[in-house]
Amino acid sequence: THCISSAASDVYKRQAEYFTLTGVFDQARDQLLYARKLLIHDYKQTLIIDQQLKDLNKLKKRMESL
Repeated sequence: THCISSAASDVYKRQAEYFTLTGVFDQARDQLLYARKLLIHDYKQTLIIDQQLKDLNKLKKRMESL
């Protein structure tokens, strides 16, 4: 089960990266949240995703202010 959830979370994280690069920030956030749910028992990965969510929020606000 660990391998499956890890692989699925990798897909969600890659999709989040794609959506971030294309400026679809809400979808990027959703993908990161899906990945976070799968990795809830992996403290390190949860912290990384939390930081990515913070960075995404900052980027979204910067882009909106342009």
